[in-house]
Amino acid sequence: MRVPPKRRLSVPMTPDDDRALEALRADPDALGLTGRPSDAQLLHAVFRLGLAQLEERRAEEAYAALALTYDDITARRVARRRSPLSAGDE
Repeated sequence: MRVPPKRRLSVPMTPDDDRALEALRADPDALGLTGRPSDAQLLHAVFRLGLAQLEERRAEEAYAALALTYDDITARRVARRRSPLSAGDE
C-alpha cells in the first residue's frame, strides 16, 4: 500500500547529481522501480535506499560495540576463573 506524501521538498541538484540520476533512470529495476520513473519517484527511491544504508551502518556499528563489550566481559570472566598460580604461565 502506497502512503501519500506528507510534504514535498525542493532539492538543489548539481550537474553531477543530474547525470547520476539520469544513469539511475536508465536502470529503474536497480531501484525497485518500473517503467520510466518521475523525478520525484527517482529521488524518493534514492532517498529510501540511502536511509536503508545508514540504518544498516548504524546496526553494524552497534553490533561491533556489543561484540567489544562481550569480549571484555568474557575476558574478565576467564581472568576470574584462573587460579593465581596459573597467572603468567602463558
